[in-house]
Amino acid sequence: ELKGQPLYDRDGCRLEVDKDLSYTGEGSKIYSPETCILLPRTVNRFLIQAKYNDSLPVGISITSRGKRLNIPAYVCRIRNPLTGKERSTSFSSEEEAKDYWVKEKIKICKDLCDYYHLPDEVYRMMMSKVLR
Repeated sequence: ELKGQPLYDRDGCRLEVDKDLSYTGEGSKIYSPETCILLPRTVNRFLIQAKYNDSLPVGISITSRGKRLNIPAYVCRIRNPLTGKERSTSFSSEEEAKDYWVKEKIKICKDLCDYYHLPDEVYRMMMSKVLR
């Protein structure tokens, strides 16, 4: 049950308070049972959206080679916290890179929810954040 805040401790994982997952706006500063949720640290850290460049979508950057040659070479970086592996994949368009980032992020969200036995409601909130 989400409102009762059960502990999702699998293998003694450390929990963190997340105030942004259930909040639909930007920059919430309110900590309350209605606006916060306890998440495994791994999940909470995975949901932090890395922004490499203000003009590009989250998770996307332009390669140094592309900058040097003045050609678009977009890189999608994503790290799977369950395996510890980071994948960097290059694309010729920003749209392709963003689509790939979303697809991979969704897969990893599902794996994290399965691994930590998180309720469907948490999965839906994670998807909402990824798809923003």
